Amino acid sequence: MDGKQVKYTNCNICLAACGMEVVTEDNRVVKINGDKNHPLSKGYLCIKGKAMAEYQSDELRVTSPYQKVNGEWKQIGWKEAYRKITARLKHIIEKHGPRSTAMYFGGGIPLSSAAPGAAASFLKGMGSDRFYNVLTLEFTNRYLAFQKMYGKQFRVSQADIPKTDCLLIFGHNPLVSLDHPGIKEEIRGLSKRGAKMIVVDPRLTETAKVADTHIQIEPGKDLFLLEGMIHHIMAKKMYDAEFLEKHTVNSEFFTNTPS
Repeated sequence: MDGKQVKYTNCNICLAACGMEVVTEDNRVVKINGDKNHPLSKGYLCIKGKAMAEYQSDELRVTSPYQKVNGEWKQIGWKEAYRKITARLKHIIEKHGPRSTAMYFGGGIPLSSAAPGAAASFLKGMGSDRFYNVLTLEFTNRYLAFQKMYGKQFRVSQADIPKTDCLLIFGHNPLVSLDHPGIKEEIRGLSKRGAKMIVVDPRLTETAKVADTHIQIEPGKDLFLLEGMIHHIMAKKMYDAEFLEKHTVNSEFFTNTPS
């Protein structure tokens, strides 16, 4: 359809799935804004989302398969590309077995209702179970902690900011990443009720700018800072011994920390 139109959708770059107001003209995306009426993002859209209009119109966008021949890239047809990929995969599987193939997808694909299932089915059809995604890089430690704490890996923990007296944030910028609905209002409400927010981050992020204290450590030193804090808490007996005894195991390892 020709002419200028405004359409509404959501960004699929990351799991925040921010609302988007997309302006099209003659079936071409000309501008993208945040959707102010979106119930979660409420008009916010990061620079990556705003730049998505360029994905469609950029002169360097790849719209067909290429093959490198004698050091030069040669454009080929889709059917030819499929045949070549099929032959290469078949050769690899016959020589090394089905588990020599694997698949990896990034953070945006889970926002599609069809893509994860199609990808998993394709991999299963080749006889492999090596299915990796962004969670294996970013959140493996989180799921291990959930397994230890709750008995199951797939639990979602969320800071109870409205009931928090002191919010300590390490290397995170929730005013931009928008972890959950209403988090902006929750963070801004901390100071209104006398609560404190401490941000530990090498960068002066948007969240650090509104924090009561910004601890600007060197990159990679957060572990040492945490270890020092834990040692100080244990050595000075600044913990709830009854809670530790009731809800944890091997707590004596920490509670016997020398001062």
